[in-house]
Amino acid sequence: MSFYRLFRDPPTKYRLLPFWFWNGVLDAEEIVHQIKEMADKGIGGFFICARQGLSSPYLSAEWFHYVALAIETAQNYGLEVWLYDDYPYPSGMSGGEVTLEHPDARHRQLLHHAVTVTGPQTFSCNLPWARVLSARAVPLDEAGRVLWNDAIDLEQVIGSVPNEEVFQSTGLTTYTNKRFFTAQLQKRLVWDVPAGRWQISVFLEKELEDFKYYGHYVDPCHREAMQ
Repeated sequence: MSFYRLFRDPPTKYRLLPFWFWNGVLDAEEIVHQIKEMADKGIGGFFICARQGLSSPYLSAEWFHYVALAIETAQNYGLEVWLYDDYPYPSGMSGGEVTLEHPDARHRQLLHHAVTVTGPQTFSCNLPWARVLSARAVPLDEAGRVLWNDAIDLEQVIGSVPNEEVFQSTGLTTYTNKRFFTAQLQKRLVWDVPAGRWQISVFLEKELEDFKYYGHYVDPCHREAMQ
């Protein structure tokens, strides 16, 4: 086959494979019709993508019934079918099912907090509510060079404190209907800084929060979860 004819009528592997959003009421007749239209217009196949508005429960028997129908119909037209691991977004979450089965695979991020202070003084700073991996105070010489061999471990001067005061008026009893307490924990570093200039460097590990639709994401380096 000449290059010209190959370009005019390429095999399936060279044709477009669009994302086919399933984002409404799934209907067998409509699925067959759209696949026939894709084949007629020269499409080489499609990715089945679950999206917002999908009425059939994702990964249910009903869902896979329509997936099977799409595969069988596509085979009749020589089209490729790919299942996309999205619902609704981003990739890798499988509709949140992955982190339900592997809560230890929730994605975490490395945070770095650094500040330069001069002693003597009592220094205090708030840090995110996260696991402290490393906290060091490193002296600086007159030229501003970092003297790593003289670093001081600061992990023992980091603790947890609340950053929100809460008042509730409840109906417990007539004489204990007011409650004062605290919430929203955070880490706090309080250190008596020796004389001189010091570079404080803190590394923390924090779970990724408020991401897209699930409030978290999955760690793509977690082997079992990805499998």
